[in-house]
Amino acid sequence: MTSTSPLESTVPLYLAGLRLEGKRCLIVGGGAVAARKLRPLLEAGARVTVVAPALGRQLRESEPVHPASDAADAADRGGRHRGGWRWIARAFRAEDVQGQMLVFAATDDAALNEQIGRTAAAAGALANLATSPEASDFHVPSAFRRGSLQVGVLTGGRAPALAASLRRELEARVGEEWEEVVEVLGEFRDSLTEQNADQESRQELNRELAHMDIAGLLAKGGVDAVRSAVQDRLRQGETRPEPCA
Repeated sequence: MTSTSPLESTVPLYLAGLRLEGKRCLIVGGGAVAARKLRPLLEAGARVTVVAPALGRQLRESEPVHPASDAADAADRGGRHRGGWRWIARAFRAEDVQGQMLVFAATDDAALNEQIGRTAAAAGALANLATSPEASDFHVPSAFRRGSLQVGVLTGGRAPALAASLRRELEARVGEEWEEVVEVLGEFRDSLTEQNADQESRQELNRELAHMDIAGLLAKGGVDAVRSAVQDRLRQGETRPEPCA
């Protein structure tokens, strides 16, 4: 859990895609950093609570909410969040971390953020500290989305500017058409399931797809070229002779 001492730089991060739909997440802070944390959480379906005495412009201009009183907060433990998130207009309290899966300490006060991190750790929650990446339980990548495809870059908090630069470079190369590519490959995967293909056949066909030059196909003929190549692979798999007994 969260510590105030820096983590060893050699300790690798474990990359994972978290399912946050319906999960409770807390953001402490109402400024620009908090606003950046909020959007991807809402896109993932999380139930987000923002605790801050006031909201900055970016949060005020997002989905409109009304501040919740402490009584409303207690009644809202089941999760009736307006627009996917709610705002509690006061300073952070230790009880705010109870029942939260992820906690984002997004204030500009390093001491307060570390206090939030320690409180989250004691409650069994994972904390991300905006002012102390080395003391955070998890890091958020610089990322972009193309439908079901998500691409992110992490530097373990060592070089966030580099992560942002590499993300921009990848984002320029991976256009909107890749969203449809993912759907084509997903349809292919579903068709193998419907055909009750054995595991060995599925693995072999998936290996073939993994070595396809999808970027080259897109450059030559767009998504239609990718779809045609995938269908050819599927037909080859269907007509491949059965091994001799």
